[in-house]
Amino acid sequence: MLTTLALSQRNTKYKKILEARNKILASFPFFMIKKTLLAILLFVSNINFSIADIESGKKVFNKCKSCHSIKQEKNKLGPHLVKIFGRKAGSIENFKYSSALKDSGIIWSEETLKGYLANPRKYIPGTKMSFAGIKNTDQLNHLIEYLKKDSN
Repeated sequence: MLTTLALSQRNTKYKKILEARNKILASFPFFMIKKTLLAILLFVSNINFSIADIESGKKVFNKCKSCHSIKQEKNKLGPHLVKIFGRKAGSIENFKYSSALKDSGIIWSEETLKGYLANPRKYIPGTKMSFAGIKNTDQLNHLIEYLKKDSN
């Protein structure tokens, strides 16, 4: 049997070992390892999600392709969408835009396209585009990713 003194000495020795271990752990940059692993996981998952977004966006674009071309500078019922990002709204030659769209002053960006494609007639009252809009935010985001990749 251990005496009270022996128990006390053992507890003190155990406490010192725990304190030494805690000091070592506190000085070791575990947080850096965790942050690095988290960054790697986020990067890898974003790559996969971007691929999925583009493929899903291509499917969403099926709603648009009867009126718009994304690969050729050829107008259909609507203007072509080649190099849409950074382009002034209503600026394609030989396409008859509504004066509302021409006079809007909009430069197409991710933000302006999302607003317009969500509800064209609300975003630009007087537009000729007779599309009801894409209400599903995920579909809208997928479409924008697809347009970013394939229109430029």
